[in-house]
Amino acid sequence: MSISAVNNIAQTSFTGKIKTTKNGNQYEKTNSAKKVLTGLVAVGWVGASALLGKGHGFKNGFLPALGLLGIDAVPSMAGAFLMGAVIDGLRNKHAKKSADKVATLNTQA
Repeated sequence: MSISAVNNIAQTSFTGKIKTTKNGNQYEKTNSAKKVLTGLVAVGWVGASALLGKGHGFKNGFLPALGLLGIDAVPSMAGAFLMGAVIDGLRNKHAKKSADKVATLNTQA
C-alpha cells in the first residue's frame, strides 16, 4: 500500500501549479491567498465608494468617492497582498514538508 501526495494529476482539481521539492517530490504550489485578500479589499473599495457616492452629498456620485477612498484603499491593497504572500509562503512550506514526509513513508512501506 502506498500513500500519494498527488494521486492523479489529470483528475485532481487544484488552483496551483505542481512543483517539486529539493528531494524531487511533487507538491501543489498556490498563490490563492494573495489573490483573495487583494480582491476582497478591491471589492470593499468599490462597494464603499458606491455607498459613499450615493448617500453622502457627492454631487457627481461614484467617481469622486472612488478617488477619495483610493487614498486609503491602495495602501490597504498593498498590505493585503503582502499578508497573502506570507500566508501562501507558509502554506507552500507546509505542502513541501508534507510531500517529503509522504515520500519517506512510501519508502518505509
